[in-house]
Amino acid sequence: MVNIRRATTADIDALVELRAQMFTSMGRNSDDHTWRSYAAAWFTRKLSAEEAVVVVAEVSDGRLVAAALGEINHDPPSPSNTTGIRGRISNVVTAAPYRRRGYARACVRQLLDWFRAETEVADIDLFATGEGSNMYREFGFEARPYPAMRLRLPSRARGAGHTVHQGVS
Repeated sequence: MVNIRRATTADIDALVELRAQMFTSMGRNSDDHTWRSYAAAWFTRKLSAEEAVVVVAEVSDGRLVAAALGEINHDPPSPSNTTGIRGRISNVVTAAPYRRRGYARACVRQLLDWFRAETEVADIDLFATGEGSNMYREFGFEARPYPAMRLRLPSRARGAGHTVHQGVS
């Protein structure tokens, strides 16, 4: 038996672990635990303030084995989105032993139901891996005409936790 439900702040540790598994499956190193404390704080803040919804698949022993995250963003209005209210889906992940059972699909379906019923979102964006892109197409997602791009700036947060004292003469 699998329960598809909204995550709560009691699920933070499991959400961070699923996020780590997502990065590992994407070929990224998730061993550095610094990011995990930031992720836990982020999930706590966003879920507590109801600024994000995470839908999870929970198996009978209480473990979370899949998740999908939805957020609402307020962009400037445009001709194609007159309200500027945009949704984003991310962090769609299923733990390796539980893949190909429809758990991520069920999480995304419930997340889309939330967007439709409880928000004013006009557009929903996501970044799909090759493995997940077919599922998203089945839900009606289409490739965008403009490719995503990124500029990575040096992080000021990497030194977080270390106090820098400047000498006073």
